[in-house]
Amino acid sequence: DDAAREEPSSPEVRFQRAIFFMREERLDEAKAELGAALAARPEDPRYLFAWILHHRATPSVIAGQRGREIPREVVDRLARVASSATELNEVAWYHAERRYPDEAMPFAERAVKLDPLCWTCLDTYALVLFEKGRLDEAMKASDRAVSVLPEKVSAPGIHLLHRQIE
Repeated sequence: DDAAREEPSSPEVRFQRAIFFMREERLDEAKAELGAALAARPEDPRYLFAWILHHRATPSVIAGQRGREIPREVVDRLARVASSATELNEVAWYHAERRYPDEAMPFAERAVKLDPLCWTCLDTYALVLFEKGRLDEAMKASDRAVSVLPEKVSAPGIHLLHRQIE
């Protein structure tokens, strides 16, 4: 709040407030702050990634309803500027989820190369390989994802994919 009073138009302040509001589950306030940050810096990969995370945090999506679709334009913008494994993985997942493995593959490969211990990246990579029918490679990627999965993380989807590949 102090930073917002000091620099109310700062995109970084707006972004940090959005993250705070998302953690507090104050999603309407987070949406407004993210919108302001993105209006000022429409190509910032952190802002684009946070916008997608905010979308996934909406109650309808959490309840399993499709809700509003993430606009392809947002994903395309993130694809152009993504620099972290997590951001690249988000683009790969978007395409993989829609069964576009050819579009997903370059982003999945870059994500895994950038962070070989990213279990979500490895899981997405395994899914893309599976969709492309490259089962031996998919099994290796899935095995690796399971092996680096943190102890206390519950990830039933990763185990389901592993069984499907088997």
